[in-house]
Amino acid sequence: MYTERLEASVTHSILTQLSDLGWVVDEKDPKNNVTQQRPKTQAEKEIQTLGFGVKVRDK
Repeated sequence: MYTERLEASVTHSILTQLSDLGWVVDEKDPKNNVTQQRPKTQAEKEIQTLGFGVKVRDK
């Protein structure tokens, strides 16, 4: 029976392949050249950008 891969499994596989190709996936390495998905910080949640670069705070 086939089951779909979990997102974490796919992410790990992609990062491993990128690393094997010479990309720097370690986020703490100053030479890092791979951006990974991150949850928003509280400050990012409070500020949303609307069109034309206008920033509006959530109420």
